[in-house]
Amino acid sequence: MKTTLRVLASMLALSLVLVACGNGDVDLEDLGMEDAANGDTDEDGEDPADELDAGDADLLLLGWSASPAENEALQGVLDGYPGGDVALTLSSDFEATLRASLAAGDPADVFYVDSSQFLNLHREGVLASVGDQLDDVDDFYEPLRETFSVDGELYCPPKDFSILALQYNVSMLDEAGLEPPTTWEELAEAAEALTTDEHVGLVVAPELARLGVFINGAGGSVLADDETSNITSPESMEGLEFIERMFAEGWADIPSNLDAGWAGEAFGQERAAMTIEGNWIIGAMSGEFPEVEYGAAPLPEGPGGNPAYVFTVCYGVAADGDDVDAAADLANYITQRDQMLDFTRDFPVIPSRASARDEWVENNPGTEAYLEAADTAIGWQFPAGFTPALDEINSVLQGLAEGSIDADTAAERIDAAIGDVLG
Repeated sequence: MKTTLRVLASMLALSLVLVACGNGDVDLEDLGMEDAANGDTDEDGEDPADELDAGDADLLLLGWSASPAENEALQGVLDGYPGGDVALTLSSDFEATLRASLAAGDPADVFYVDSSQFLNLHREGVLASVGDQLDDVDDFYEPLRETFSVDGELYCPPKDFSILALQYNVSMLDEAGLEPPTTWEELAEAAEALTTDEHVGLVVAPELARLGVFINGAGGSVLADDETSNITSPESMEGLEFIERMFAEGWADIPSNLDAGWAGEAFGQERAAMTIEGNWIIGAMSGEFPEVEYGAAPLPEGPGGNPAYVFTVCYGVAADGDDVDAAADLANYITQRDQMLDFTRDFPVIPSRASARDEWVENNPGTEAYLEAADTAIGWQFPAGFTPALDEINSVLQGLAEGSIDADTAAERIDAAIGDVLG
């Protein structure tokens, strides 16, 4: 999951980091790695790279520390690897550890790569291309293969993924005599009907990682295929205008206005009848709001369809590793169907192989909606150096949601921000 937006970093433990991509050369400063290159240490005066120590193991895998269930499951999969002993380092400061080890030329053999960082790391030349050493690559969902490919060449196997859907409060919809909305107009009608003094119809975070699905659902996009701004196209404008409408008409609101830290919290507290989040909400709901009965449905369809964003990570193999072939073999082993099912059995990330689909849904009842969009989802990924533009886009969407700017102004500001970054 190489995504650098870190949309729910505290909740997702780096699972959804977002942003990055491009081609050409990039230096350490472009990657935000200049401190590591200069030999800087963390606030305790220690080099983060010192965290990596394979000991007597044959290979070292670096990831970030997630939930205890995920950590234990990954360790169990590695314990079964027949190719040798594997040391696992789950860093609480993954980014610093990875950057320092890459800058020092002594990275882990295999390491997590968020989709938003993949193209940055590819451009730096730190990733080995191991697609031709993987079994049955066509079994990986196509959007995941595309996310981790350059010029059609798959570099690293997708670890797993999370994907957006519409969550709805079952009792609220039942009391209103409503079915989960399937189109934008049904969403507007349902959300308006469900808005009362006690709760709003829809709560959604004012950021591209959520509201952007309305731009794509209108048939538009933030960027064109040639990596120029596409936000002022008629389709993209239709998406922005729908976003403006949902907040202006009062049937949608943002989490902070509902005294919530994120949309899932507002939804769990029943301050909203519906929300747009990913399958990570399953753990939050069962752990914090087990009494709330809810369901999930595919995103409502707009004029251009209902594509969802997919947030994913791959197992990157270090180009400078001691044994690239052995590391590729490990990455291949971890991403086999059976290993994926073992790894995802006790927490709701989705296996990246389509052949695991039916069994995963059987193990996780009520999750069918998340898989419905898996074949047509859009990878959360942007060109290298796009982070400043993304920050401005999120600021603009915040203003659009709060009513301080309109769709035309939003498009102008986003267009300018993209031009400043990409030229």
